[in-house]
Amino acid sequence: MRNYFVLFFLLTFPFSYNVQGQVSNGNMENVVVCGNTSEWEAVVSIAGTVIIDSLPPGIEFVSLVSSTCGATLISSSPPTFDVPSACTITYEVQSSCETFVVRDEEQGGNSNLVFRINFKHNGNSVIPQDVIAETNAPELQIELLSNGTPADPFIPFTRSVRVCNDGLDSYMSEPLEICFDNGLDLLMNEVRLLDGAAGILLSVTGNCATILPAQYQFALDRNQVSNGTDPILFEGGISTINSINAECIYLDLELVLNSCSSTPLFDQNITTNWGCNGEECAIKKTLPVSSNISQEVPNLNLSSDLGVGDGCNREHFFMDTIFIENRGNGSADNVLINIQTDGVSQMWAFDVGNISVDDGINPLYSISATVNSTEVFGVGGTVGCLDTFNAYGGTIPAS
Repeated sequence: MRNYFVLFFLLTFPFSYNVQGQVSNGNMENVVVCGNTSEWEAVVSIAGTVIIDSLPPGIEFVSLVSSTCGATLISSSPPTFDVPSACTITYEVQSSCETFVVRDEEQGGNSNLVFRINFKHNGNSVIPQDVIAETNAPELQIELLSNGTPADPFIPFTRSVRVCNDGLDSYMSEPLEICFDNGLDLLMNEVRLLDGAAGILLSVTGNCATILPAQYQFALDRNQVSNGTDPILFEGGISTINSINAECIYLDLELVLNSCSSTPLFDQNITTNWGCNGEECAIKKTLPVSSNISQEVPNLNLSSDLGVGDGCNREHFFMDTIFIENRGNGSADNVLINIQTDGVSQMWAFDVGNISVDDGINPLYSISATVNSTEVFGVGGTVGCLDTFNAYGGTIPAS
């Protein structure tokens, strides 16, 4: 008779498991990147120790708000709660730039990334819980409203722009910085924030101007209507209220074309961005603008009519009538008259105090020169009668 031996092998394998149904997400307020705190709920079905093991990228735990069972926070890193019985825990979270960047395709992010929370209950992992809250972020746009009337060199002109927040259900609570990269031949005199009155003169440091949260009260929508809900926030439109549109900051820039060059650098790049904690969250928004240069160009022609006189003689003066004619199609402003006389006498005097202008419109009027009324030149030796002075007249209209 055969004996049969049955061998039993006990095999053990390491394994992990997820606890289902002990912790889940409850109500969750939407999150604004770089915004104020939002309240989220964790629903706990059994007493024990609950740990928020990980939150979505850039989402940080701030504090315990309340609970329905007297739960206490026993550690903030990671957030750990002592839960005496089944209840709902309400806690605060806040978002940094990373929350936006990981979903921003321009920066290599994945727009379809699903945000989840990992909990532990009594040391056991819970099935990851999807975040049902929306994550909203500012979206800045720079728009040119007016490039000023056709600009002439050395005459200030005004360029009007606006910066709008097109991020739906978003807002900015941080200051807004706008920078102006100007071509070498374009000078910026001032930047004014439009406030419904004379405008607020902004300080420009390193080509950048900063709008403070207290100045967001002057923001208007694109119809120039004030409809924001909070005067210290720069708000986007609200999806649940059709009448509330994106807010915009309106700016007037006073600029000057500082060159008569045939190839001037009159361009300007206006840039802005948003962020927090010293970080910029998005790719900079840039608006390139070329100056609206006037095509009405003056063309000055110079001639003279020398009266009868004794030439270079300090005892006798003669009249030299100089004709400056503008034959172009634009007025000539800030006309500089430069007169140089040359002679061979050893002593010579030139009366520069008696210069009059006849512009064909006004009565004859005098203009001043940059030297004294009478000076003696070339005392001793053979030097030539030589004097140069600058005189500034008014506008010479086009012919």
